[in-house]
Amino acid sequence: MERKRNYIEKVQDWADDRLRRMCGRITPGKRLAVILVMFFFFGGLSIYITVSSIPNGNLPRSRCSSAGK
Repeated sequence: MERKRNYIEKVQDWADDRLRRMCGRITPGKRLAVILVMFFFFGGLSIYITVSSIPNGNLPRSRCSSAGK
């Protein structure tokens, strides 16, 4: 178990170092633009998944029309 935890920590450190190096190269304005684009992209994706998962009228016509009677 300790070996697995050590491997996970190494991967986390590697990813952290790579992200810090990549973000250190871009200007603050570009960094803000990247953050906003990611925010709107993932926000829109979240809303799309939520709305598309709501069942809307998947019942047969006969059951839908009899529900109002």
